[in-house]
Amino acid sequence: MKKILIMVVVTISILATSCISIIEELTLNKNGSGIYTYTIDMTALMESGALEQARQMSEEMPAEAMEVDTTIGAYDMMKDQDMLEDSDKSDFWKKVKIVSKISESEKVGEISFVLDFKDISEVDYFTKNMGKLLESDETVGMLASLGLVGSSASSPFNYKKGWFSRTLTRNKQDVDSDIVEAMEQEGGDMMKMMLADAEYITIYNLPGKVKKVSNDDAKISKEGKTVTIKADLLDKMEGEADLSTSIKFKRK
Repeated sequence: MKKILIMVVVTISILATSCISIIEELTLNKNGSGIYTYTIDMTALMESGALEQARQMSEEMPAEAMEVDTTIGAYDMMKDQDMLEDSDKSDFWKKVKIVSKISESEKVGEISFVLDFKDISEVDYFTKNMGKLLESDETVGMLASLGLVGSSASSPFNYKKGWFSRTLTRNKQDVDSDIVEAMEQEGGDMMKMMLADAEYITIYNLPGKVKKVSNDDAKISKEGKTVTIKADLLDKMEGEADLSTSIKFKRK
């Protein structure tokens, strides 16, 4: 996993970071359980042939084409790296897996963190502690500096029958201080330029047809059960994106 991320970050750092999308997808069941997936989508980079260009520019890249298709249990990974002793909820990580699909031949590039939750409150804990999955990896600082790892900012989810909401902090002081500092330091302007066209996409799959959405930028699918909200990744990192929403949907 470490070598995969090093190669990915080298590519991101050298080439067009704007080819990246961050996709949050939450699929909610009627009983409040569901699946939450946080994906770093680099498919556009793969389609552009960026890895081959990076291979010519960096010694970090292997000569052979990259073909990775793995699923790793977060609990086992953290146990092997002696990380569970510092976790307040060690058994929680048994619900999490890391799925990597990076293929030059198939033109696909995704790293996903997947949580199988029983209660919506578990999603809050996961998003605030996602960075722990990579604490022992030297690339986590680089990923965090690009806003590609979880944030400690408050983002509570709430669910009742027929109603779902997410409240996000939008004040800059509530955003990860390391990211804000990186933006303000030397090189911050370059980072902003590289992230100018990058997207942050949130997808909610509800157990009934949507009746009302509070976020004006939200799009409802044709079948009526999926809500999608898109924002600039840079705005999200700086705490300026309005991703908060309240969704009412039919209970049947």
